[in-house]
Amino acid sequence: MKRTFYIILFVLVGLIGVMAITPLFFKTSISERLKTEINKYIDGTVDFDQFHISLFNKFPKVEMQLLGLSIVGTGEFQNDTLVSVGSMTGTITLSELFRKKEFKISRLSVNDTDILLKTIEGDLANWDIILADTTEKINTAKTDDTGSGIKIMLDDLQISGLNLKYID
Repeated sequence: MKRTFYIILFVLVGLIGVMAITPLFFKTSISERLKTEINKYIDGTVDFDQFHISLFNKFPKVEMQLLGLSIVGTGEFQNDTLVSVGSMTGTITLSELFRKKEFKISRLSVNDTDILLKTIEGDLANWDIILADTTEKINTAKTDDTGSGIKIMLDDLQISGLNLKYID
């Protein structure tokens, strides 16, 4: 009886240890992949201060959190921050963490967000940041088996603390 108890205890401690260490291996690669994938499709710069990943908060799902997310324009809007987010939290399934191709974000929570929408003469808008060839890239990725990326399939979207400013 004692031996069975020790085996179960050892397995549980091992699982908890693996759950605590696993995010450390994926944190940097997922963080860089997020920046690369997003910047590939927009005419602007996406950056964030911190990236956290946890297997404990929403187990069996993986929770990822971006702190200090910002999207800054380019060209005539290079000094304008289009979006500034205090924190953005998303969840994916545990099996998608180990996939190399793509993962799906099922839940998204956005807090303390400032959005600046600005237009200038010549019908230029700072929110028009999607690159012209993005549609072609997306269509190619759908037919290409080796395509990597992020799919957002939301079951739950929460936005709190939104400040929206429009300048014409």
